[in-house]
Amino acid sequence: MGDMYCGRCHRFGIHWVGLGGMNEHTRCPHCQGTNCQQMEEEQEMSFEEAEEICDAYNRYDGISCTCFQGNPPCSKCSDCPSKEDYLEACKIIDAEDK
Repeated sequence: MGDMYCGRCHRFGIHWVGLGGMNEHTRCPHCQGTNCQQMEEEQEMSFEEAEEICDAYNRYDGISCTCFQGNPPCSKCSDCPSKEDYLEACKIIDAEDK
């Protein structure tokens, strides 16, 4: 899910105010707009990005790195893809090969 941005000033930072109360709403800290939130559209992964993710995943697989398994980053690497990203990348590459 994408982040919320303000539909008036188009800046990020929208937050919820009054959760659990009678007057729940969102507020923009920049223009003070209320209930003007918009959701950022999530971008489709490109074939090139999918290749990079698969390469990184395969580079760290087998060297006892567990970052890609959803664990916190280890000291061996800083760019390990998540397992979810890897599986999505595999689908994109498989679809391109067909």
